[in-house]
Amino acid sequence: MNAPTQNKMTIICIFSLALALILLLGCIQQGGEVSGAAHPEKNISDDRGNDSIQPSPEHQANETTNAALNESNAEVNTTQEDAVLIQITNFTTDKNTYGSNENMSITVAVASTKAVDGVQIKVFGIKPYNYAYVNLDRKVNLSEGPNEIFFSAETPYCTAGCGGVYPGPYELHAEVFLNESQAANSTITIRLISGAS
Repeated sequence: MNAPTQNKMTIICIFSLALALILLLGCIQQGGEVSGAAHPEKNISDDRGNDSIQPSPEHQANETTNAALNESNAEVNTTQEDAVLIQITNFTTDKNTYGSNENMSITVAVASTKAVDGVQIKVFGIKPYNYAYVNLDRKVNLSEGPNEIFFSAETPYCTAGCGGVYPGPYELHAEVFLNESQAANSTITIRLISGAS
């Protein structure tokens, strides 16, 4: 191998070693930053030489986000705990069959998981012509547990001819509203006959 070629090879080797050294130093420095990121707290010395540990801005942001999430979860849990479950456990009339202009006693049994005021109870039905012959509405205060609400209505005039409601089965509906939202409903069927039952 002649001298010029040997000089070129020496320069290439030196250049390669220098490049490798630069890359190695870069990796070591980058590795220090990565290991520092794993521990976001930094040691800071004050003027008197006392060390204190302070979290990094990223760590503080994470703590703020976690606190907001915890507060949001607490609100959801509070809402679920404050929720009232209301259901109609029984909806009955004193008889199954009624004649014309007969008194009908209606009972709506309602169970509530908590005491709640201002609950609206609606009872309506016997709608042969899209008009409810029974249309009752009352606001009540429910106690925790079972409650019974009583209604009274008069059946319409029932006849097979003109001037009344035809004999047959008719539905009665009960609905419970809390804060203007329907919480429960139930439907039963009664039968009307012409004349007295």
